Amino acid sequence: LLATAGHASIVLRLIEHGANIEAQSERTKDTALSLACSGGRQDVVEVLLKNGANREHRNVSDYTALSLAASGGYVTIIKLLLSYGAEINSRTGSKLGITPLMLASMNGHVAAVKLLLDMGADINAQIETNRNTALTLACFQGRAEVVSLLVDRKANIEHRAKTGLTPLMESASGGYVDVGRVLLERGADVNALPVPTSKDTALTIAADKGHHKFVELLLLYGATIDVRNKKGATPLWLACNGGHLEVVQLLITRFANPDSSDSRKVSCLMAAFRKGHIKVVKYLVRQVRQFPSDTDCRRLINTITDK
Repeated sequence: LLATAGHASIVLRLIEHGANIEAQSERTKDTALSLACSGGRQDVVEVLLKNGANREHRNVSDYTALSLAASGGYVTIIKLLLSYGAEINSRTGSKLGITPLMLASMNGHVAAVKLLLDMGADINAQIETNRNTALTLACFQGRAEVVSLLVDRKANIEHRAKTGLTPLMESASGGYVDVGRVLLERGADVNALPVPTSKDTALTIAADKGHHKFVELLLLYGATIDVRNKKGATPLWLACNGGHLEVVQLLITRFANPDSSDSRKVSCLMAAFRKGHIKVVKYLVRQVRQFPSDTDCRRLINTITDK
């Protein structure tokens, strides 16, 4: 409790009177050092390290003191721990195996990321189970400043996690325009090979999610507009199916084919109609050249009615 509250002088007094410096919380297995690091209590951390606290102790979540400090972005504590020999690339022993750099990156702590890189952290280390790196995690969380720093330090800008997504695709999924802009300005491939399983690209992902501004950014950098995923769906088809009117209008103005169909021969218009996206349907009927037959319309209406 004293470590958490930051009472360094009292902590020192207790140590001098024989308190067990490695005592652990019964539930979380946190030591005084763990708690001080997670709470950003630099003065307490310094006292504990000077008195021999175990810097590599792991709590019930398998986080070391450095992992906890990196997660919170506590730069001075990170410096202290490293000066006492903490392992910079230590991993949580769970299936994830996250490094301190990954934790700082995904939580958006730019100064902590810079320090860890300056001190030799492995920038392209991967989580064993899903192959995520500090960069892919930062993209997934929308941390534009961290992404900029990592790319400047030569993180692999085209790395693919186990999902098959590149950093640009990760940012497209979240609609993080600032992140996408950083990646594209630094040379990320806007038309990178699609995800092996789904054949999705950054553009199909952004269109499917309805991220209008991200779609606009990708088109600005030359994304192929009528690319198809594994189901034969174009970005326009996906936007119609999702009812994303702004994206539909944008793609049409950039000459996407309004009469495109997926691999089941379902047109963009029918995709919007069957999902009840009235605004999209009203817009599309003024754009398409091919209308569904009466038979197709009746079949679809009957299907919807039966449900």
